[in-house]
Amino acid sequence: VIRENDELYFVFEFMDGNLYQRIKDRDKMLPEAKVRNWYRAPEVLLRSPYYSAPIDMFAIGAMLAEMYSLRPLFPGSSETDQIYKICSVLGTPTTSNWPEGVKLAANMNFRFPQFAPTPITSLIPHASSDATELIQALIHWDPAKRPTAVQCLQMPYFQVGIRAPPALPRPEQSQPQEAKPSYKAEPRAEERTKPPERAYAPPSVQHSNLSSAGNGAGSNK
Repeated sequence: VIRENDELYFVFEFMDGNLYQRIKDRDKMLPEAKVRNWYRAPEVLLRSPYYSAPIDMFAIGAMLAEMYSLRPLFPGSSETDQIYKICSVLGTPTTSNWPEGVKLAANMNFRFPQFAPTPITSLIPHASSDATELIQALIHWDPAKRPTAVQCLQMPYFQVGIRAPPALPRPEQSQPQEAKPSYKAEPRAEERTKPPERAYAPPSVQHSNLSSAGNGAGSNK
């Protein structure tokens, strides 16, 4: 059962044999707690109170390395041995590359073992340079310096074989249109014979003229 975005998905797998018995046999060979430590980020092992996406990105980097080498990258037998295995690959963390981790270790009275970093290319010689670059970025000591999932997709490892879409054809340059001759329509016959209309005079002006005319007539009387 997988829950994602408040939705439940039921995944069924058909297999031969007794699943319960296979789970018991697996637990005898590889205890579950031990296997989980192999992919835990160092901040989880040091009891960090924050859980965020970089913790999962560290696990992805460890799994990706295991896919190439066919063996765990950090096969610790306990939480303390797990940190020991991580230090043997990444080197001892310092205040310059992971100041928060040094504080977490100090709170637990834990001292990191002293190691020089081991090149990933020597541990996974069959991986390409793009793959080792991605793994090295994912298993960085500092969670803030690990790439996000979107940033990983932009790295060269995921760009192999991707073809750029063909360019769209350029639009043809439009030819300048010829200017159409402008003409003025000739007036109709009835419009030519129609007398011109007089200009409209406001009623107030006409009334004032009539009043002035009437006053003049009265004065003559």
